[in-house]
Amino acid sequence: MKSKLLFLLLLLGSSYITAQTVIENPPFETRQGSIHTISKIELSPTETRLTIRTVFRPQWWTSLDSLTYIYVPESKKQLYPLRIEGRKFGEQVTTPASGIIEDDCVITYPPLPEGTTRIDWMDDNLNSETNTYGILLVKPQETKEQASLRKIHGNWQQADAQNGWDIGIYDSLAIMDNRFWKYDLCRKQGKKFKLNLKDETGEQCLLEITQEKDGNLCIGKNGGKANKYIRAGRPQRNYAATTAATAPQTAFFRKDTVHIRGFLDGYSPKLGFTTVLIYTDNHITNEGTPAVVTIHPDGRFESDFVVNYPGVHHLSMGNNWMTFYIRPGETLMLYINWEDHLDYLRQRRLKPMLTETLYMGPSSSINQELMPCEPLFSKDYHIIQNACKTLTPSEFKTQQEPMYKLWMHRVDSLEQSKTLQPEAMQMLKNDVMINYGAWLLEFILMRDMDARKDTTNTILKIKETPDYYDFLKAMPLNDVRSIGCNNFSTFINRIEFMNPFLPASWQIKNGTDDRMEKYAESWRKKKEILQDTTGMPFPVVGELILTRSYPFLAKTLENEKKAFALLDTLKGYLHDPFLVAEAERMYRQVYPVQGNKPQELPAGKGTDIIRKLTAPYLGKFVIIDFWATSCGPCRASIEQHADLRKEYRNSPDIKFIFVTSNQDSPEKAYENYVEKHLKEETIFRLPQSDYNYLRELFHFNGIPRYVLLDRDGKLLDENFPMYNIELFLKESKIRKE
Repeated sequence: MKSKLLFLLLLLGSSYITAQTVIENPPFETRQGSIHTISKIELSPTETRLTIRTVFRPQWWTSLDSLTYIYVPESKKQLYPLRIEGRKFGEQVTTPASGIIEDDCVITYPPLPEGTTRIDWMDDNLNSETNTYGILLVKPQETKEQASLRKIHGNWQQADAQNGWDIGIYDSLAIMDNRFWKYDLCRKQGKKFKLNLKDETGEQCLLEITQEKDGNLCIGKNGGKANKYIRAGRPQRNYAATTAATAPQTAFFRKDTVHIRGFLDGYSPKLGFTTVLIYTDNHITNEGTPAVVTIHPDGRFESDFVVNYPGVHHLSMGNNWMTFYIRPGETLMLYINWEDHLDYLRQRRLKPMLTETLYMGPSSSINQELMPCEPLFSKDYHIIQNACKTLTPSEFKTQQEPMYKLWMHRVDSLEQSKTLQPEAMQMLKNDVMINYGAWLLEFILMRDMDARKDTTNTILKIKETPDYYDFLKAMPLNDVRSIGCNNFSTFINRIEFMNPFLPASWQIKNGTDDRMEKYAESWRKKKEILQDTTGMPFPVVGELILTRSYPFLAKTLENEKKAFALLDTLKGYLHDPFLVAEAERMYRQVYPVQGNKPQELPAGKGTDIIRKLTAPYLGKFVIIDFWATSCGPCRASIEQHADLRKEYRNSPDIKFIFVTSNQDSPEKAYENYVEKHLKEETIFRLPQSDYNYLRELFHFNGIPRYVLLDRDGKLLDENFPMYNIELFLKESKIRKE
């Protein structure tokens, strides 16, 4: 009897040892990428097995690293792989046409510590697309209220309305009426779920929600009549009864603050960033200023910045750019799904757009209507690169005409469908035309660059004829609404430097000071050339070209009275009072009323960061070099001025410091470059979120950028010309003659 009992106990013990827990498609908190997904976890007392499913852009290769480890937050242990099945570590596996590698692989790790409830799957690179955080191994306990809230989680729109997105219900907050709301009380009463909401001002709202059998909701607000809500998507509107777009009824130019608010669904601070950037452009003066978007731990984000006209701006998140349209003074609420963002990145832009982005606010319908149109008018830059050395300008133009006809056919079809409101339709039409115009101008610009490098190519020696530019006659050059279009920045830049303007370039004779007359004559010629080329009176685009050139020309005059006289000349070309006011603002920016005195840095996060970096060098002039390992001109300047920095390394008068970000300068590339070129220098590699605040503080989009602080830490020049460093050293009496 005892032997039988002992055998039974041994059998039970053996069963315990060999028993394992299998978790299919384990939920997780967030992740850095979606190429590799854990589809199954097998837990046993002897090992931990992760089944990995790989999905990537078709015909691209991917691999798994042997240093990919399991991190156990509760015990702070790192577990490294024991073996891999179905693949080799470091093996480059190419995805098939479907993008899905059919055979999953299994990575085996040591057993997890007893009591482990969640793990992270990590790579040594903290920005790796492998990193997955908060993988749950046990089902979390939840109340009835939490379970009910989970069922109605998501975005909702009123069934009989065409708003697109009316209410968002999430784990820690709600979005409604273009505002954030916190849950004051959640309770279940029979079939009804009651949400007491409170916004940032203290205003309260009661939502009474009933979920129907089909999954849709009936929602009543503050005791009012309940309306039916369905999952939010893109409503199909019909503007058949609406008249065609006309010129703006109110002043197009208007300076006011816009307010961007939103929710990044799936965000966690574990992703390693707390800010992103919005790129804002003032096309009137060619000023580009980044605005920091602050992201809160619960996924809310916000940004406020000033605009001068209705138009498109760009939100940059990692390697993804998202466009949005907004008018001065408006608030626009955005819903962005992090997994949708990762899907876009995983497909390496093969996916045309973020499909789950939603908008709320006065401009929401325009954004909803324009977003799906963007992929219809895409270009392949490989075409233009290959054509530069093989086609003459007339041949390239002929080759591209079918593309333009297809684009305009699509525009006509959209216009006939009446699914875009007139304002959106006119904006789309303008953007498509200037997109094509920029494409033809880009070809000539790139071709001329190739011709300077390759002097033997006979095709490159064939110049464009004047009729190449006939396409400009069809461009919306006199429609101010074009200024707010997505492609306008590239378009006007290419016009500014197009070859027909070469006869209007100015040259200063040695030993003379005839700049003022030369600049005025150049403007007069540009007006004539643009009128002759386009066949129309001097258009708004021409006025912008002259206005954008004024700040540089005024600065080179080095004389306030002459700059003011040049301003008067410019005003003679401008018809809109707002453009005149912007030109006057640029004059005062070059020649401030108080003179070029040092300025106190404004209070804020960016100033706090820069003060901390430069505090040890008070009493010296400080030149801050914003750079990156990926920036060729940055590296060239650093290496060019190496001897000068060595000469002043221990100077009591001047200090050079170098600032980059962990995103722009990956760790290994950064360490290698510093070891070779910046070993003796003062360098800072900041988290990208901190670096973003400095970009906003000093108003720069591109690098290299040089900022000059005086001995008291005040701002002398936020765009210091490093090529004039020797002149500065002499004028400030740092260099002793």
